[in-house]
Amino acid sequence: ESIPTFEPSLENLKNNTQHISFSNKNIEIKTAFIKKQTLGDYVYFSLSNKFGNTLLNTKYRDNCSLLGIVPALGGTNYSREELDKIMKKYEATYSLNFNSISLKVKKEYFIETLNILFDVLKNPSFDELEFESIKKSNINSLESNLSNQNVLNSEFLIKKITPYDINSPLFKLSSKETLEV
Repeated sequence: ESIPTFEPSLENLKNNTQHISFSNKNIEIKTAFIKKQTLGDYVYFSLSNKFGNTLLNTKYRDNCSLLGIVPALGGTNYSREELDKIMKKYEATYSLNFNSISLKVKKEYFIETLNILFDVLKNPSFDELEFESIKKSNINSLESNLSNQNVLNSEFLIKKITPYDINSPLFKLSSKETLEV
């Protein structure tokens, strides 16, 4: 028996894409989910974020990217230890970046695990010293980028390929620009 594959034609993508918008006060989140069969016992989920709009100062938009680390700190309803225990129980793993979360979890625990991670994002628990340590680590990383030719070349290329205005939420600050704000 052959394994069914997802046909990536434009028509099939249109027919299998579900668009959902979430609104909360002045924030609107637009999503697109592609429905396709999950093979195996696990679901793989990835969430990437772009922060800001033309009214949001670049300084604050970039600081929002630190929210990606919130699940690593735990929340008001789930401590870091409780979160780790739940992830182990559900055979789930997640990785965090400054603007994305990736999750691998057994199918039967997907919705519950996702709800827990979203709860932690909505109800963060910031240990001030730990958060300051993370900010300092981020600054140190940005400062080391200033002497890394590969990073500088990459940032230069990004500016040339995607020449967005500084007021655009798609504008990407270089390491130097990030340190200046």
